[in-house]
Amino acid sequence: MTTMYFKSTSEEPAIAIKAYQDSIKHYSSQFNPLETEFNATAIFSYDVHGMRFYDLAFNDYQNLPDKDLWTKPDPKFKNACRIRSSVRGKENMARLGDLKQRYESLLPKDIEKPCRHDFFDSIGVNWGDLIFCGLDFFVHNDEVYLATSMNLTKNVVEIIGSEFDAAKKAHNQKSE
Repeated sequence: MTTMYFKSTSEEPAIAIKAYQDSIKHYSSQFNPLETEFNATAIFSYDVHGMRFYDLAFNDYQNLPDKDLWTKPDPKFKNACRIRSSVRGKENMARLGDLKQRYESLLPKDIEKPCRHDFFDSIGVNWGDLIFCGLDFFVHNDEVYLATSMNLTKNVVEIIGSEFDAAKKAHNQKSE
């Protein structure tokens, strides 16, 4: 499939991306009490829809007092650990139950996960379209630049690849 390049003609896509980025900041800040309590960093996973909480990566796993109640750090997920589903022994099961209760009491309740659907709507696609066609995008100078094999028509105009590449280079230099 041939890659086509687009640039936004409306501020709607940039506003949707900004709202998504703001929701990421708000969402991740809700896990600060959990991070503090367990001396860990919250790890998030990202997919086509947005992001969600994955689990915790401990700042000092080797000296964790209840290390036997957690899975080993998973290098595929930034060394995140999860609470074990079961352990041997009655006293260990009681400790595991207490840990789960403490952990779950600190998890944010009824918080909306950051979602990219408003951005997708702003350019006239849905997440299912992206599975087959892919989408690379970034915001530069309040304009959204997109590369995809889909033929986009809403709030965008087709541009040439060199314009996309120049904007991406400028965006990357600005980010550094």
